[in-house]
Amino acid sequence: MRRAVVPLAIGILLLALAGCSSHGKSNPPAPATNQNQAAAAPPTTTSLPVATNQNQSSSQFLTSIKMIDEQSGWAWNDGHVFHTADSGATWTKATPGNLQTSQTYFPYGYFFLDANTGWIAGYDVKGTPAVFRTVDGGKKWNSAGVDTKTFLTGATLDFLDSKNGWMMVPPRGTGAGSEPVDIYSTVDGGASWRLAYSSMPQDLLYGGDKTGLSFVDGQRGWVTGYYSGPGFLFYRTTDGGQTWSGQALSVPPGFHADGGAAETDPPVFDGASGLLPVIFHADGPSVVFYRTDDGGQTWEETTPLPLSASYSQIIWSIPDVKHAFVSDGKQLYASSDGGQTWTATTLNLDSGQTWQLDFINGSTGWLLGDNNFLRQTRDGGTIWIEEPCAGVS
Repeated sequence: MRRAVVPLAIGILLLALAGCSSHGKSNPPAPATNQNQAAAAPPTTTSLPVATNQNQSSSQFLTSIKMIDEQSGWAWNDGHVFHTADSGATWTKATPGNLQTSQTYFPYGYFFLDANTGWIAGYDVKGTPAVFRTVDGGKKWNSAGVDTKTFLTGATLDFLDSKNGWMMVPPRGTGAGSEPVDIYSTVDGGASWRLAYSSMPQDLLYGGDKTGLSFVDGQRGWVTGYYSGPGFLFYRTTDGGQTWSGQALSVPPGFHADGGAAETDPPVFDGASGLLPVIFHADGPSVVFYRTDDGGQTWEETTPLPLSASYSQIIWSIPDVKHAFVSDGKQLYASSDGGQTWTATTLNLDSGQTWQLDFINGSTGWLLGDNNFLRQTRDGGTIWIEEPCAGVS
C-alpha cells in the first residue's frame, strides 16, 4: 500500500533526517482518456546526467526525507535530491542534471514509489515545465515536457504503480479562497502527460485550497482540501479524473464543517480499505479518521481525537489502514484499530518543535524535530532512541 506521512498545513519545513515508507499496488485499470483532452506533450523525453559532487556527508540540514524501508530512501536539501541505501549513513546526490534548482527553497512536487522509482515535477534549466523520472535510484533521469501554462511548483503527484499516475497543478494568479487546478494523467510512467481536467469558475474544483489528490484505482480518485463554504472540500472522480462531484461525509456530534472549520487530506488505501484524515478546527483542533472498506463508496467516521497543540503543530502518520499515529508535540497518540480507539504516551523529548512523524508499521517509526533532532522507536512510541543525524553539504 501507499503510506501517508503528512504534517498538516505546515508547508515546506526545514526538516532533518527521518522516517520510512513503503508503496505499491497491483495492476489497476488504466485511467480513462477523453478525445477532447489536450494532446500529450511532444515526446521530448531526454536522458539526463546526474549533478556532480556525488558523495555527501556533513553538517547541513536536509530539508525533507522520504524513506522507503529501513535501508533505502530519498532526501532533499536546497533544491537537490539525495539517495541512501544504508539507512542514511551516507547519501549520494541524485539530482537530475537538467533540473532548475533553488539554493533556499524547493517547492517542486515529487513522488517516490520505491527505492528505484521516483518523479519530480519542476523546471529544466531553460525554464521549461517538465516531469523528471528515475527507475534506478537516481543514477539516471529522463525528463518529459508538460504542455502547461501554469506553474509546476506546488504540484502534487500520485502513482498507483510504475505506469499509471496523476499530477494536480495549481494555476497562476488565483485569488484568496480559490485555487482552480489542472489535473494531468499518465499511462506510460510519466513519459507523456495528458490534460484530464481543467477547472473553470463554475466548477466545484475552482474554489477552496487543495491539500492533494489520491487514487484507489485507474478510475476512482479524490481531491481534498478546505474552503470557506458549507461542508467539506471532498471531491470524487469515477472516470480517471475527467469529471468530479462532491462526496458527503458525516459530521461527528459537537463539530461542524462550515466556513473552513474542516480540512480533508488525501486518503490512504490498502486494496478496498482506506483511511481519510480530517482535521476539525472548532474549539481547538481534533483529528478524525474516516474509514472505508468498499473502495471509497462510503466513509464512516471513527473516534474524534482532541489535541492540545496549535493547528500548525499537528503531525500524523498512517503506515497501514489499521495503524495510525498522531502527535501534537506533547503526546503521541496511537491506534491499532483504524482510529476507533487511541492510547496516549507523553513525549518527554527536548526536541523543540516536532516537524515529522513517520511509522513504517505498528511499532517502528521516527520522530523529527528542530536542530536535526531525530529519535527512533521500535515499540510503537514508548521508548525513543537517539539516532545519528547526518546532513549533507
